Amino acid sequence: MRYIACLVLVLASRPLTFAQSACQNLAPTATIDGSVCPGLISDVVAFRLFLSAAASHTETQAAKLQPIGLIDADAAVLLQALPGFAGTMHSAAASGSSLDAVANSTMQSLSGSMTPAGFQTLTAYVRSQKQFMKRVPYPNMQAHQH
Repeated sequence: MRYIACLVLVLASRPLTFAQSACQNLAPTATIDGSVCPGLISDVVAFRLFLSAAASHTETQAAKLQPIGLIDADAAVLLQALPGFAGTMHSAAASGSSLDAVANSTMQSLSGSMTPAGFQTLTAYVRSQKQFMKRVPYPNMQAHQH
């Protein structure tokens, strides 16, 4: 009976050990699967992915943002920021500028415009969504230009 209990304990700890070692051995340019290694997705990348997804659903934005639990004033600030974020992201992508810089700038703007509690709630929500995200690095398109 003790042998079975020890075996179950060892087997139960193996996936965690595998996931931990898989996360530690990722190259900086590797794809990061948030369901395996959510801690390796930075807040800036998570905000970029979250804001991009929210900005792309213009007709249902308010409903999709409701689960965050923001007060009306903070939700309005977030909704007002999405079109500008989307436009700046489009421009940055077209010019080869840093998309993470756009996300960082938007995060700073939201932090200054929302209530502290509202921005904290938004940040906690975005962090909780990392488990559903994947960070896939963009290929170096400069190397493919003629």
